[in-house]
Amino acid sequence: MTSCVTTYPDPIITAMSSSKPSSPKTPTVARPDTISEAEKRQQRLAEALRANLRRRKAQKRGRADTASTKPEEGGADHG
Repeated sequence: MTSCVTTYPDPIITAMSSSKPSSPKTPTVARPDTISEAEKRQQRLAEALRANLRRRKAQKRGRADTASTKPEEGGADHG
């Protein structure tokens, strides 16, 4: 008795053995005079997000510095 087994090509091996050379994607640089309003908005939002992150990190560092230099409460001096 013979069994009928259908085999399918392995997609990973097929992709690796492809004869087409992979072409590197060249980054497209938008010129400032051709940027759309949506792209300008995206740039503004990205910059605002980076500024917010920097400000929050500075606040966290400031709080950590203050906490480390603050005298410990509940000591024997408070009588």
